Amino acid sequence: MTVKKHILRAPTTDRYPLNVPVDSAGLNRQVVAMYSTNAGAAIANATDVRVDFLNKVRDSHNAVAVGASWGFTAPVAGVYLVASRVTFDNFGAAPGAAFLKYLRVFKNAVLYKPLSVDRKTMFGIEGSEGTCLVTMNVGDVLHLECRQESGGPVVLLATDANNFVDIVLVAP
Repeated sequence: MTVKKHILRAPTTDRYPLNVPVDSAGLNRQVVAMYSTNAGAAIANATDVRVDFLNKVRDSHNAVAVGASWGFTAPVAGVYLVASRVTFDNFGAAPGAAFLKYLRVFKNAVLYKPLSVDRKTMFGIEGSEGTCLVTMNVGDVLHLECRQESGGPVVLLATDANNFVDIVLVAP
């Protein structure tokens, strides 16, 4: 397969072109995995929890295994853009208490980058979100973990729109 590169430009700007690999027939062979969760998973205080984004929105290469060992396995070597958000709800501690929250990316079970580390005062729903680039070889596995330290248990908000991960190959 011959790979050509075409430059796509966002409708509002031409400052940030995105190279999208296409084969000789002009078909997009892009790796895209988009998952979310509305399960309202429980997150115990001061505990690292692998996020199970169990609802498939799109997975071009069936690269994700859902469940307690949720993971994205790179089908193509390259640089992947990872964008994610988790949203905490039902705080176990009193309003106004200190609240520390994390969202981190792991590659091959080793911390790769924190997407979000934030200390706040709790007053309801709190999100952790971020993006990063991850260099992956074929077979590398990526997963996300969240953690909260509020003094009590917390659940993730039970809506897909507030708990998601998008993974896109941006440079083969």
